Parts: sequence; structure tokens; C-alpha cells
Amino acid sequence: MPADTTPPLLEMFRFPRLRAAQVLEVLAQVAEAHGDLDAAGLRLGQTEPGWYVLYLPARRDRDRSGAGARLHQDLVGAVQAVAGAATIGRGSQQAAPHATEGLFAPGAGAVVITAEAAERATAPETPPAELLVVASRTGDTGAITSVIRKGRDARIMTGEAGRVAILVENSAESYGTVSDMLGRGDLPPDLVALRPWSAGRGTLWLPLDLGTPAPGTLQALGRIREAMGDRPPGAPPPDVACLRAPNGVGFEIHVLPAPAEAARVADALAPDQEPLQVFDIRTLTYVDAPEAARALSQEILRHADRIGYRIRLHPVPPGVGRGMDVEPLLEQIEDLRLRIAQVKALGAPQQRLLRFSDAQLPAMVDALRSLPPEALRDGSLLYAAGHSEGRAEPAHFLLYDATALHLRFPQSLWQSRTESRPMSYWLEPFVAEAQLAAPTNTRVFVPDRHMLSPSLAHFGGDVDGTLKLVLGSLFVSLGDLASDPDRQPYFVFSPRTDDPAILEVEVVDGALFAPVQQQIGWMNDYLQVRGPNVVAPETLQAVAEELYEGAFVEEVRKGVCDQVAAATRDWDAALDRVRADAAALLDAHVDELEGVTRRIAQAHAYLRGAEAELAGLEELMQIAAGALQGRAEVEAVLQGKDKTIRAAAETFSEAMDHELARGTDRIAAAERRLATLHARFEELSRWRR
Repeated sequence: MPADTTPPLLEMFRFPRLRAAQVLEVLAQVAEAHGDLDAAGLRLGQTEPGWYVLYLPARRDRDRSGAGARLHQDLVGAVQAVAGAATIGRGSQQAAPHATEGLFAPGAGAVVITAEAAERATAPETPPAELLVVASRTGDTGAITSVIRKGRDARIMTGEAGRVAILVENSAESYGTVSDMLGRGDLPPDLVALRPWSAGRGTLWLPLDLGTPAPGTLQALGRIREAMGDRPPGAPPPDVACLRAPNGVGFEIHVLPAPAEAARVADALAPDQEPLQVFDIRTLTYVDAPEAARALSQEILRHADRIGYRIRLHPVPPGVGRGMDVEPLLEQIEDLRLRIAQVKALGAPQQRLLRFSDAQLPAMVDALRSLPPEALRDGSLLYAAGHSEGRAEPAHFLLYDATALHLRFPQSLWQSRTESRPMSYWLEPFVAEAQLAAPTNTRVFVPDRHMLSPSLAHFGGDVDGTLKLVLGSLFVSLGDLASDPDRQPYFVFSPRTDDPAILEVEVVDGALFAPVQQQIGWMNDYLQVRGPNVVAPETLQAVAEELYEGAFVEEVRKGVCDQVAAATRDWDAALDRVRADAAALLDAHVDELEGVTRRIAQAHAYLRGAEAELAGLEELMQIAAGALQGRAEVEAVLQGKDKTIRAAAETFSEAMDHELARGTDRIAAAERRLATLHARFEELSRWRR
């Protein structure tokens, strides 16, 4: 026997259809009087887009306090007041069985109704000052990282079902550029950006492509959420975000914590790796001491004659008067403040970094030869070589303290002969000043007498964490150089030779820097290979093989083989994980599709039952219409014969009275005759005896 798939029925009052704004106003009025409408059993149903129906269960056997009757009475009054109708139909006064499938609670329903109403409005063109980006933790992590990097004061919140929400500032004053990134069409589908709307004391977040909700709907939603919910007295309702479900069917409502409770991304990812310092904390408690207060008062009175101010006359400076324009003075003040900040930043300890390409190696050799021998042996001058992507030749770096050592070489001459890229760099002043308060291993170098604008020190949070978040994601081959707190990444900013407006960033591992005296042997070998005296390719190959063959080559080969084997193992493990995740995802999609198929089948069955009920109702309406038509004809005939019936009734009444009188006379005559016969019977009886 097949299972019964008929939706469950419940005896409920059904109110007439209302528009979105009307149903929100009704819910607001009733919620302010009765509180939690979800617990009271009130439910909503959607008949078509923009139209909704209220259902209230008829709980006669369970409602002993009369609260259900009062709720029904207040609901009837609110619907009549909002809809502007004297009567609201028989269904709101007499309960009948209704299917409960497809109905939803008013608490979440009010949020969804507001979101659906916004779908039919025009979206604002101005980007919001704050953005909430909702994404999946298992989705495109690159897009999430871009949102964090391009936003300001990012706060992260994790939720159920693998969802994550990121709250960022997007104002132009804080250099937020998340809106520009969201304008592209290559973002993952599971990443949704939302705009805040004020609803009473709470905030409603809706997707950017939705229109502006009507002020009345937001006010009504704020009243509903203020009256409903279990929270401490005086506490505002929590912020909520409403967006379409990932499968496109239904909505998701995300209940968010207060912004102050959300974790800052920079604070969560960078400072946690810093070592803790020991602090000596003492607590001093101040108490009421009358003797000390009297002694202090006497001391103040003893010096009272010498306490005061010396005054004098001071002329008004020339050019100062009423109506004078103060804007130039304010601009001068702002310019002086900027200069003061720059002077303070330049007071931080400075390190110098010299960068030489292969073609500029003679300049580096000349600079080293100009130094005294002790300067090369004391370890104050450090050397390192690094490779950049897209460059076949390495770059050579010299790092030293500018206050203890000075290197001289004709920088402009070598730039004109080789390339125009800067050769002398210093620590970015504002970053160096910020790192005085929180020392880190990261360094930022910019060309001499230049600085970054806007400064990385103004992004909020820890400078080291900001550098790793903002710059670390630009390089795909850094490994743990940007994430390990014990590593020393040095970021070198340089303008491009063809377009100075575009900056190029090189990353050098600070651990590679070693004293020059330890690198002289390698530098001489490298100069011999790259020197202008070796011009024949055969000779160059022979010198290179003589220098680098042997144990070093074997060590490099072994390291490469180990890295290839490790990469192969990682690749196989990644493929296994991808296959397992894909299989789990396919199983989840199959289950979801089967569930959707079952719900569609139930919906078809319900629609077929509804069609049969409608057909029966139409037939009953036709019968009722025919009966009403026959009744009208009978009334017309009766109205025509009213006088005849009245006359016949009077005649019948008179005839009945006459017959009644005649019957009374006959009864009296019969009684007299019976008395006569009885007397004769008595006489005959006596005669017989």
C-alpha cells in the first residue's frame, strides 16, 4: 500500500490577502501587544509575489488563559484597520482545516518579506561606506583574501554550514576599494556582498543588487524585531543578513554578532605570533584621608598670596581683523603638521640598501674598494643576492647602517649607462617609525628620499601583519617567508622603468645577508664567470664547470630530487583530496536533487488536490446560484399573490369560527339528547322491575 504523502492539516483561522507593507504593519501592531508571535503559532503563507496570508491556529483545548482569544481579536482588529474593510471574511471568524506545508514563522518571515519587497525596487548607485561579504570557507579563498586586502578594518565572523562573513570599511576616506573589485564579473558565485539598512535599533544587510526598501517597511521590521526575541532588557536586536540560498530556492537569514565582538583580521592573524613580554603591574588604591586633606589645604592657603597671573597688554597683529579669510591659515597649519610628521618619521633609525644589477657590478666593486679594510672585516656591511621573476640575472644587495658607514659611487652615471632603476634605497620612514613601538623582522625599502602614499602604517592593526596580508598574497612562491614570524622578508619597492606610476616589488630573504668578508670568495668566482674577459662560450662553460662541479652539484641535484619527490607526493595527496571532496559534493547534490524532486512531487499532488477542491467549489457555487435564482422567482410569485392569500386567510378564519360555533351547538344538542335518553332508560328499567 503506498505511503500517504498528503500534507498535514491543522484547524486554523485564515485571514484575507495583504500586501507586503500591510502584513508588516499588522505584525508590528500585534507583536507590540503580544510579544513572541512565533511561539503563539501565528504563521504566514505567500500566495503570489508581493501577497501574503496570515494563519492562526484555533487552540480551543489548550488555551486556558484566554491569550489565544485576545490574540485572535487583536489580529482581526489590526487587519481591519490596515486593510480598511468593515468585514474581513468568514475564514477569519470560523476555523477550518488548512495544510501547514509552505507556511513560515513571522519572525523570519518579516525579514524575508522586506528583502522580497527590495527586489522590486531600484538599487542605489552610490557604494556604501560599510560592506558585509558572505562567502564559503571551502570556496575561493583567493577572493576572500582580496576582500580582506582591499577593505579597511576588516572583521571576520564564522557561522554554520561553512559560511564566513567579513565586515569591512569601504569609504573613500579610508582608501577602501572593495566596491571596485566587486564590480568585476569573475567573482565566485558563493561570494555575496551586502549593504546595511537601518531597521529600528538593528541593522538589516541586503545584497547590493537589491533596491532601496521603503522606509515604512524598515520601520515596521524594526518594531517587529524589537518586540520579539529573547534577550536582556534594553538590549537591541541582533543584526541580520538576508540573501538567497545557494541553490536559488528560498532564503538564508544570518544572525550576526555585534561588530565590537567580531575579531579584527589583522589582530587575529599577525599579533598572535608575537612573543609575549613580561610586565610588572602595581595597583595603588586611593582612600579618604582627612588629615592629609587638611594638611594640603593649609599648604595651599600658606602660598595663596603668591598664586596668580601676571597680565600685560598685547597689540593685535597687523592684518588680523573681522571678515578675514581663514582658509589660507588652515592650509598652512595642515602643511606644517604634515612636515612635522615627516620630520618625526625621518628621525627613526635608518638602514641603507644598495641594489646592483649584473651590468652594475663594476660600480659595486668600485664602492667596496673605496672602503678601508677594517670596514670590510667588522661585519657592518652585509651582502646578499636574489632572483626576481621575469629576470634571468640576479640582483646584488649591500645592506649597511648609514650613520656608521658611507659608500660613494657615481649612481647617476651607472643609471644612464645601464638602466634607470634606483640603486640606493632607505627604510620607508613611516613604517620605520611605527616599528619603533612594535619591532618586527619585516623591512620595507623604498628609493632614497621617497615614501609610500598612503603609508602602510596607516592601515590599522599591526604593521607586520598588514605587510604580510597586503603584500604576502602578491607572491605565489614565497612559501613560509611571509607567514613564519621567525623569517625576515625584505620588501623592496621600485618604479618601473617604462611607467614610473607602476611599482614593482622584490622580496629578499633577510637571512641570506651575510658579512661581505664571508662572501668575497663567491663574489670573485661570480665576477670571473660574468667578467668581460671571458667572452668565448666554451671557456665560459669550462670555468663554470670547474667552479661548480663536485660536491656542490651533487648536493643541489639531491635537493632537487627530494623536492620533486615531495612535490609528487603532495600532488598525489591533493588529487586524492580533490577526488574525495568532489565525490562528497556530488553525493550532496544528488541528495539535494532527490529532496527537491520529492518536494516538487508533493507540490504537484497538493495542486491536483487543490484543483479538485476548486472544481467542487465551483459546482457548489453553480448549485447555490441556481437555488438563489429559484428563490427569487418564488418571492416574486408570493409578492403578487400576497393580497389573495391574506383574503383567503381571513375567509378561512371566519369559516373556522362559524364551524366552531356550529360544532359547539351540536355538542350541546347531543348532550341534551343523551340526557333525555338516559332518563328514558331509567324509566324503562324501573318499569321492567
